Formats: sequence, structure tokens, C-alpha cells
Amino acid sequence: MKILIVAVGIAWGVSDALAAEPATRTLQDIQACVQNNLPSTSLRQKVELKSTDPAGGRRELGAYLYALQDARQRLNLMLTVQSPPDLAGARYLLVEKADFDDIYVYLPAVRKTRRVMGAMRGQPLWGTDFSYEDLKYLQDGFGGHNTEHLGNGQSAGRAVHHLRIEPDAAAQSAYQSIEIDLDQRTCLLLEARFFDAAGLSKRMTSDPTQFSQVGESWVAGFVTMYDFSTETQSTMSLSEVVYDESFSRNRFNPQTFHLVN
Repeated sequence: MKILIVAVGIAWGVSDALAAEPATRTLQDIQACVQNNLPSTSLRQKVELKSTDPAGGRRELGAYLYALQDARQRLNLMLTVQSPPDLAGARYLLVEKADFDDIYVYLPAVRKTRRVMGAMRGQPLWGTDFSYEDLKYLQDGFGGHNTEHLGNGQSAGRAVHHLRIEPDAAAQSAYQSIEIDLDQRTCLLLEARFFDAAGLSKRMTSDPTQFSQVGESWVAGFVTMYDFSTETQSTMSLSEVVYDESFSRNRFNPQTFHLVN
């Protein structure tokens, strides 16, 4: 499962892929460009999720997201919830593997860790329109999927690469395909359309006015997800980005991730 670092754009490093004229980039150039969004070793950032239902009801969730890239260039993610009080201490762990990813959830109310299996990966995450799988797509790249470069064009007034991705069967994805408009200048996602067996399921967009540069890195600060089946919408704000600090590997161990402060 590798699409989402495109969306949030954890980091952007200057590379040969960026030096090439964007309009002439090959798929390999684009993939290299997106892969350069990965941190060298680790990342920590503040995440604020807000969801709105058709009746106007709102729910807010605050968390910190940790990412660690291992020696095999696999990105592991851990999300720890800070608020609301009834969810504080809940944690989500994704361990990337060659064939499919292991996903675990720790719920402090029951003091148990459970593994997320199969179709559950596509279920809403803590009352929002983002699923476990969507979070993975927000933090990772293209590898492990069938990816096609459909050409170049315009989206939200910006030059983009049009891409189509078909998740591998082994990934047990909730989606049959994902269409992406990738900003040529920053290699951040402007829009992604998620298709399941019934058709267009979700649409994710990032606000280009909230793109910012941290050193040599571009970061997207605001992402919106709309679910067509439920007619609900969630937003994700990202801030306080810290790169390549030292993490205990216990934070990404299924046996200990819920114990590390």
C-alpha cells in the first residue's frame, strides 16, 4: 500500500527527478520524486482530524504521528491519540511488509491490542472519513502497486501529473483503483479519487495555499476527505513537523508500541 505520502507530503528533498523538466518526467522520475518525500530515518508531526456528518454534527481528534523508515526502506507508522478524553491513549500501528502490511490497534479502555484484518482496513478510523488504509496512503509512496502515468494537465490552477494506481490483490485494499493529480512543482497530492466496486467512493484533496517549505522540504498542511456513500467529510491538519530525530524502535513493535511514551 503506497500512495499517501503523496498526499501529505512528509518531506521533499532536491533530487535529479526534481531537476528534470516536470513536463518530461517519466513514471520512474515521478516515483523517485515521490519517494524523496520519505524522511531519511524518522518523522514526528501533530495531526488534527475533524469530521462533519450530514446533520452538522462534529467530532474532533488530536494525535501525534510517528514514522520510522527501516534499513529496507520500509516505512512504519504509529499514531497516538491525545484527545478527546474518551480516546486518549489509543494507538494505531502499521508495520510495512513486502507483501501486505500488519496493522494493530491498542484501546486503553479494554487494555488490549488487536490486529486489523482484511476488510476492516477500509473501515472509518475513530469516527472520521479516513480509514486505516487511507492513513497509509497519506504517508507512503507508489511501490508495490501497478502505477500508470496517464499524462500531464491542470488541477486547481496548477500543473499536475495524472496517475492511476491499482492496489495489489495481496494488499486486501478496499479500493479497485485510485486516480491521483500530483502537483508537478512539489510532488504533493492535489487530488485523489478512490474507486471501489460500486464506483467513486471517496475524494481526497489538499489545499495548495497550505503547502509550505521546511528547509528543502515541501509539506502539505491541510487535507480533506469526502465520502460519497455517507455524504460526510473530514479534514486533517498537520503541523509541528520534526525530521530525523531518534526514536525507540519499541514504538513500532506490536508487543510494546502501546507502552512507549
